[in-house]
Amino acid sequence: MTRRESAEAVLELAWKARCAGRLDEAAARYEELLVGELASFAPALQRRALSGRAQVHRDLGETQDAVRVLDEAVRCAREVGEEDGLAHALRHAAEARIELAVPATDEAVALSREALDLLRARGADGLPLANAWRVVALADQSAGDVSAATAAWREVEALYRSAGVEAGVEEARDALERLEAE
Repeated sequence: MTRRESAEAVLELAWKARCAGRLDEAAARYEELLVGELASFAPALQRRALSGRAQVHRDLGETQDAVRVLDEAVRCAREVGEEDGLAHALRHAAEARIELAVPATDEAVALSREALDLLRARGADGLPLANAWRVVALADQSAGDVSAATAAWREVEALYRSAGVEAGVEEARDALERLEAE
């Protein structure tokens, strides 16, 4: 097995552990990638490990730690020019910042828009675009920009409907109802 295949296997094990709720195991697997010999050879894999580790921090309610790790994932993706990974890391970094600060900081709003702009420039559609629009909507809503949030949630609803993600459609509808009541 090559080093890359080994790293991919560890990423898969970490992801499966997180999905199964074994967060300590998932964290240990991600750390294995981030501090072990596998850390230095593949920046794209390192970015994925950083993003995964940050999600475990969020799952554990350690949002400040998640922001710190996501900032590193953003830096890593920028360094290697991994635009899809950058959009992913930016989206999660924005969402974590929104969790930390209500109302959303200007930084969270800017990160969410940068992620969306990257995806749109690449012609993304479907679920990646819906997820990016969702974080833009959350940021705008948290920042108190009702008009922008309403427009964004409408976009979210349409994209999730097209992607067949009923939970996303419901979240958008609920958000729009709350905004209309304001």
